[in-house]
Amino acid sequence: MFTTFSTPIHSPSPLVGTQTSGQWKLDLMLHLRTNAQARSPGFTKALDAYVLKDKESAMSLLVCELMRHGEDKALTYLLCKLDAASLDLMGTLGEAEFGVLQSAMEKAPRAIGKLQLLDLCLDNAAVGAMLRLLPVMKVLHSLSLEHVEANKMPWFEWRCQDLYPLKNLTVECWSECDIHELLLALVSASDLERLSVKGIPKGLPHKELAAALGSQRALVSLHLGVVVLAGNLKFYVDYLRNSPTLRTLDFSGNRQSREGLDDEEVKILFRTLTGKPLERLSLNQALQSKMRHSIGVLPTLLDLDLSGNRLTDASVVPVILQLIDANVPLRSLKLNECENGPACLDALAVFVMSSKTLENLSIRRLGPLDFFCRGDLDSLAEAVDKSPSLRSLGVSPVLADANFRPTWNKVQQRNEQFKLARIEHGMFEIFDAGGVGDPRSLARRTAESEGASLSMRDARNLRSINRRAAGYAPRPSEGQ
Repeated sequence: MFTTFSTPIHSPSPLVGTQTSGQWKLDLMLHLRTNAQARSPGFTKALDAYVLKDKESAMSLLVCELMRHGEDKALTYLLCKLDAASLDLMGTLGEAEFGVLQSAMEKAPRAIGKLQLLDLCLDNAAVGAMLRLLPVMKVLHSLSLEHVEANKMPWFEWRCQDLYPLKNLTVECWSECDIHELLLALVSASDLERLSVKGIPKGLPHKELAAALGSQRALVSLHLGVVVLAGNLKFYVDYLRNSPTLRTLDFSGNRQSREGLDDEEVKILFRTLTGKPLERLSLNQALQSKMRHSIGVLPTLLDLDLSGNRLTDASVVPVILQLIDANVPLRSLKLNECENGPACLDALAVFVMSSKTLENLSIRRLGPLDFFCRGDLDSLAEAVDKSPSLRSLGVSPVLADANFRPTWNKVQQRNEQFKLARIEHGMFEIFDAGGVGDPRSLARRTAESEGASLSMRDARNLRSINRRAAGYAPRPSEGQ
């Protein structure tokens, strides 16, 4: 007679260390209650992909099917084999399904570290079950809700226990649904480091969200995109002024929902950010104004994105001059899809040569530049040649072939160690072909030896920028 020793399924098996992935996945089949005839086609397909074909990408599909079929034992066994894994929940899930997952998670609280909810339509009971599930996940650090509809009854109040492990929250919804209460419940229960909210056509309850942000003690990155920010910036002024940790501010995309921030709101924004240790600022497709306010008030700014706005030379040139005068340590500047002209290129040429930190510059699709001002890229091409730090330059392909090929050929002829990697989608990459040390070191040494500081020609260009900012006045050489 044999004696059998059994181990509870929620405890790590002593054979886990020696079992192969295929072995324990086959053991998963032994914990299923439903037979083959009672399983849905999706369940059978997920089992085949994850267990028999050993496809890790099918794990989320299998978890969803285990939830729908009430397979709490098999789900517990599966979760006990995971450690801070990523899980995507999608399809039709309700209160009962979330209850099955919660029961399994209570026995394997460290199984899931990243949770993504996709294309779900949740009623009151389902949302309540989900909010009860989240605190059980003891290592949940990232939560994403994409295209999730949460239909709330007026008398129902959503509350969530503390979610202190949660650091990253993303909410994206492009339908006319009400997800505001769920968003506020999650933000209020968490101590976040990164929050991204985008695609809310109805607009957010900005006053309530700003109040919830005020309780955040470690928020480093804030993204509010396509949330009808115009007219509502005033609610965030106190938070932006008092936040000690914010380093990244992203308002990109808000001109899609309305006309974007007007001139007065941009003025308030920069006045509020004065002296703050902000490192990244994105106003991509966010402005209605002409952006005539100081960038110099952000002395620690590393990345600036002004793409997709109606910015002419008269708007951009003063900003570039402020970057030069304030010696802002900018590493990346994006001016894609603006309406700039020759004066902007002259200002950029001076900035590229004078900056010792600028690594990435992108000026793709500059409106009239692509069609009428190709000759004005000469000064910028020369500046790129002499830059002590620039590593990549993004321009439209039509400009790249016409203007930058000769420059790169000349650079390569003068110094054989310079190589042009490729021209692909208008992107140039500068690197040291020898592959030794910092890729920029050779460029920096070359620039220093040739005197990369502002020359007399650069100074004359700088003085002429303001005169040309109001229009496209021809250069003397162009009139000949």
